[in-house]
Amino acid sequence: MREYIKNYEFSGTLKIHDLFGKENVKCIYEDDVFSNKLMRGNFEVEYLSVNFINNFNIRKFSFSDKSGRTIDGIINGLQLLNEYKDTKHLLNFHADEYSQCVKYKDILPEVMVINFNIPYISILSRSLEFSYGLTEDYILKYSTPKMNLKLDIGI
Repeated sequence: MREYIKNYEFSGTLKIHDLFGKENVKCIYEDDVFSNKLMRGNFEVEYLSVNFINNFNIRKFSFSDKSGRTIDGIINGLQLLNEYKDTKHLLNFHADEYSQCVKYKDILPEVMVINFNIPYISILSRSLEFSYGLTEDYILKYSTPKMNLKLDIGI
């Protein structure tokens, strides 16, 4: 399967549900654009309370920054950095959702291009053929027949 890892690094506000909210938290996030399997990263947080560290468990979070990016997911790990006089800790997370608001200057945008990626499954692809203007019969067409899947799920 194709793979394209994209890394994001930005700062914003982290809200851990039912616990606390912190500003100026650095987020390092990586995602496999084609499969959406990776969707993980960590937050660099300063001054976590001893109570939070000692009673750490998996919690839901919401992260947002000033450009409109939001990440929602689950914090699933805690790394204590043991450098001398270092107050930073890393909270590892797995993202359920990554989104970004589209901002524009006018009331109605003139042109908007929205790109999205879905996982590619080569066995289900149907081999497109393009005419490139050489023939008037078609612009594009499938060169293989539809695949029918028969599932025996015991019903």
